[in-house]
Amino acid sequence: MIRINGRRHKLAKQFFLVVCLLIINKETNCQLVTTSNEEAKEGDAEVVMTCDYSQFTSTTPDAIRWDELNENDVIIDQGFVNNNKLENGRFRLIVKSMKADLVMSQPVRSDSQRRFQCQIRASNGDTESSNQSILTVYYLDQPLLDASSSTVYKGQSVTFTCSKPDGYPIPHNTWYKDGQTVNTNNPSRYEIVNYSTESVIKIKLASKEDGGNYTCKAESDQFKGDDAKTSEGKQLIVYYVAVNFTSKDGLATCTAEGYPKPSLVLILQDGKDVEKGENTATIEITDEICQSNLTCYAENEKLNETTSLENCNTAGGRTLYIIVIVVICVAVFLWLLLLGYVIFCKNIEWSNTDINTMTVEGDEPVEMSWKYRPSIARFKTFEIKKDNKVLGSNQQQFSTVCQFVCYCCLYFCGFFCIEYCSKSYKKKHGSSNGNRSGEEYQMVVNEEQGPDSTEIPVMDAKTVSRQKSQTSNDENNTLVEPPGTSNERVKVFTNGRGRISLTLKNPARSDSGKYNCSIEGSRQQYPGVNNLSVCWIEINQNYSTEKSTSNFEMQCRYGPSDMPLTGYKWKKIKEDGTTEIEDCSKDSRFEVRYQNNILSLKIKNVKLKDAGMYQCEVTNGKQILKGATQLTVERATPKMKIPADTSINEGLDLF
Repeated sequence: MIRINGRRHKLAKQFFLVVCLLIINKETNCQLVTTSNEEAKEGDAEVVMTCDYSQFTSTTPDAIRWDELNENDVIIDQGFVNNNKLENGRFRLIVKSMKADLVMSQPVRSDSQRRFQCQIRASNGDTESSNQSILTVYYLDQPLLDASSSTVYKGQSVTFTCSKPDGYPIPHNTWYKDGQTVNTNNPSRYEIVNYSTESVIKIKLASKEDGGNYTCKAESDQFKGDDAKTSEGKQLIVYYVAVNFTSKDGLATCTAEGYPKPSLVLILQDGKDVEKGENTATIEITDEICQSNLTCYAENEKLNETTSLENCNTAGGRTLYIIVIVVICVAVFLWLLLLGYVIFCKNIEWSNTDINTMTVEGDEPVEMSWKYRPSIARFKTFEIKKDNKVLGSNQQQFSTVCQFVCYCCLYFCGFFCIEYCSKSYKKKHGSSNGNRSGEEYQMVVNEEQGPDSTEIPVMDAKTVSRQKSQTSNDENNTLVEPPGTSNERVKVFTNGRGRISLTLKNPARSDSGKYNCSIEGSRQQYPGVNNLSVCWIEINQNYSTEKSTSNFEMQCRYGPSDMPLTGYKWKKIKEDGTTEIEDCSKDSRFEVRYQNNILSLKIKNVKLKDAGMYQCEVTNGKQILKGATQLTVERATPKMKIPADTSINEGLDLF
């Protein structure tokens, strides 16, 4: 048997060689044992050269060895690793899956262009050598940076020199200042020269912007980004003094900056000191002073600077300031009058009332909001009721009059003015409520409670189970619990900015109804209404029938009864949760219909494959209600028909 297998293997090898010789493409690899060239970076942990002998033998070879060759294809180190010597210094041999991998650890630049060859000896004695595997190792050294000087005066030149480090492939240098690339495209400021061994950048006229930390980075195609090498930084300090001497509205101001920080600023009139300071000096000027020679002198530890005053402007411009101050005072007085009118005379008005809010039973918390104007109104109490049951109340919006007045002063010129301008505009154009649409306040997200927010303690609510079947007329389950219990489901609060809200967690169908919010102002009560509709759906969780049953029907019920549908369908769901049938009504074996808030699915002739999960889905605008049930289909129970004439059984002893 071994001889037969060896003969077959030899025939397969000869056939493979003949096919290779017949192929015209000269680049086709006809090696039975193959390797490939490999690349690595100096500093890598290891590099792997793979020897594939799957085309040569299908059994475990008798011998495996790796040889190192010179550029003349002469072996210089034979079998330095083999199946008997798996490790040799930095090299080790790993044999698995018809491959014999040569692993070299810590490749260095001197390993580049080393040549390796793999040789395999099969169990039948045949020996095959691979092509050469040439290793290329890329490397890059850190560049060195030098500067002609570390400190210069403004207007002087300075030169930075960066060596081009040793590397393969040959790198190129890039200049950086404070971590940002230097824009060397301005020949009036920079002069760039690139030599074979170094790069030079010359700053022709140094300015304060040129001060900073300079580095150069060496990069190549194999060493980019974090792999590139950056030189150590060179800090450049530019000594300078800059003086700005201007006049406006009867004042002449001299401001100085520089490095080191200016220690003296002088204003001189015809060469005589008239004012001094450290960074800034200011004098009043008249027409007579403007006729003289005004200059500013500034100095620091290194140098000094002098500049003359241009465009001497006297105090004639102060008249404009007086006018502006008068206008501001009049505006503040009118503002105080309007504020008093709003606080003590203006009636409270609802921005939104008779709102219809819709949600789904067991869905995310629903919030009902009532907006009132003016939003800074200070009312005595507010109260929220449902079916004459109090859900929340508060005695006053602000704890003290002082707190209210301070809040009004900060708030009045913001939202209040904008809201009342909008209100007046809409009243002129026939708006029903003189304000933004009430729907804008439905289902809004709770605002974070600020320092003026007051959370209202409310009475507890019964826990409403999403799984429990309920009817829309069930009035026994209310939001109100006996006093002394805690409520985690209902939260009522006012944020002190024109909004009162009620947040209801885990809404149930019994929560549907009218929610009345009333504010008692200084003279009367102001009622507001929010109508909440909680949509629900319920379905028997399990259905069971037999194969071949005709017109088997499953039903789901939804509410409220007056809920208009914009869409409905039955789906069939796979075990992994994906949809098997998107719409059963489009399958001729199913019939979908709805009537009197019941959506039914009829299967005309039940088959075993009809078993599985079915989902009932109804849509009302943006509300989507879903219910699921499991259908079990069993094989029909066999029935025995007893013949009417049993005379043939007479005389037989069945036992």
